[in-house]
Parts: sequence; C-alpha cells; structure tokens
Amino acid sequence: MTAIIASLSLLFQFRLTGHFDPWVAASTCIEMMYIVPLILASVILFPVIICNAFNIYGPRNKNSILGARIAILGMIVILTSVSFDSSLCYFTSAHAPRIKTSQLLNDVYHLPTLVFAGCDISFWGLGMWFNAVISRTLEQKKKAG
Repeated sequence: MTAIIASLSLLFQFRLTGHFDPWVAASTCIEMMYIVPLILASVILFPVIICNAFNIYGPRNKNSILGARIAILGMIVILTSVSFDSSLCYFTSAHAPRIKTSQLLNDVYHLPTLVFAGCDISFWGLGMWFNAVISRTLEQKKKAG
C-alpha cells in the first residue's frame, strides 16, 4: 500500500510541475497515506454507521448508538465548515478587527481548523462505536462458548 501511495504521489507531483522534487513528493506521499485510508474506511463504514445510529437492524448497545451519532455529528461539522468557508473568511476579515479577540477568530474560524475538529469528533464517535461493538461481540462469544 505504501509503495502504491508513494508512486501515485510521485506521478501526481510530476504531472503538476514537470519534474521530480523528492521533498514535495515525500510530503504528498505523507498526506496521501493519511487521506486515502480514511476515505476508503469512510466509504465502507458509512452504511454500517447509519444503520447503527438510527437502530435499523434491531437493538444495539447504547454506546454504539451514541458513538455512531457522534461520528455523524463530526461529519456534519466537516460538511458545514466546507460550505461556510467563504462566509467565515469574510466574517473574520471584515468584523474581527473590531473585536478584541481578533487573533483568536483569525486562528479558529478557518477551514483546516474546523475540518480537523470535525475529524476529531468523528474519530471520538467511531472509537466509542468500535469499543461497544467489540465488547458486545466478546460478550456474545462468552455466552456461546
């Protein structure tokens, strides 16, 4: 997997600039190693999380339902921050100089900060969900065996 991502980052970097720069290719490879598995996992886990959040396939553990709903909340934070990025940039550039905490507003209300906050919320919810699913599976195995 790492070799595939490294070769993709080299090809992507060569296509953009027309030459190979190892430092740029390495940074692109690191970003792709972070983003590609997350995108694949989110596509695979999305239907499972939705079914758990709305209790579609019967009774679930309360922690798995809560974790799934927190993961969806993180996704909502990410999607709203992407859609409101221009409005937040306008607000911080136009109104922040009049507010005493302008440096705080300039640092907080930007797309990368809000997207990573949404990712953190989603990871927290996914951790709760995963722990609840694993503990339920282990309890079922103890009862069966």
